[in-house]
Amino acid sequence: VGDYVIVKRGTTGSGAHYLLQGGWEVIEVSGNTVTVKNTYRGSSFPSLTLTGGTLVALKTKLVFDGCDGFHIRSNFGTITSNGFSNIAIVGSNTGCGVYLYDSGFFYCSTDVCISGFGKGIQVRHGGNTCRVEDAAICNNSIGIMTNENSSAFINRSILNGNGTGSQSSGNGSTTIWNSVVCGNGTAIHARFGSYSSVNKTTVSNNTSYD
Repeated sequence: VGDYVIVKRGTTGSGAHYLLQGGWEVIEVSGNTVTVKNTYRGSSFPSLTLTGGTLVALKTKLVFDGCDGFHIRSNFGTITSNGFSNIAIVGSNTGCGVYLYDSGFFYCSTDVCISGFGKGIQVRHGGNTCRVEDAAICNNSIGIMTNENSSAFINRSILNGNGTGSQSSGNGSTTIWNSVVCGNGTAIHARFGSYSSVNKTTVSNNTSYD
């Protein structure tokens, strides 16, 4: 209880079974049954039948209480998560899980969950690059935010249960490939000279779309 799990992309079943894909906090375990906290942003969870899927338990959890998780800046500011996998980065409904600025670079890959922040990932102030693969960004006010000429590339990942899945503003850009954007409030939002590109991605059962 209190650990996080990721239900990987590629579930099978009927109805909106893809809504179960993403990152979830475990609230109860009984035998082989795992109960997770419902973060679906709609009024009621749609009916579905799940016949298959892969669940990964993240046994390492980093908790940031009332603060940002990681700040990455300048040319020396590079973090890759290839050296650690199966990890949850958890906040207390404020700050940023990962905050990039002044030409920082962040590469996130292999079963990383970012949850419970004001912004899961914020990329800002020209020249910043963020690459996210095989991750779940869930239950944040904003999943990923780019602005001030920064960019993010999201691949094989899941944005679920966020107030807004992806938001770009002020000439920021976000590219989402081979991913799932579901169960959020607003799915994808772009404004003020910014843009978002979405390809080969399931975008469904969000409350609104921009």
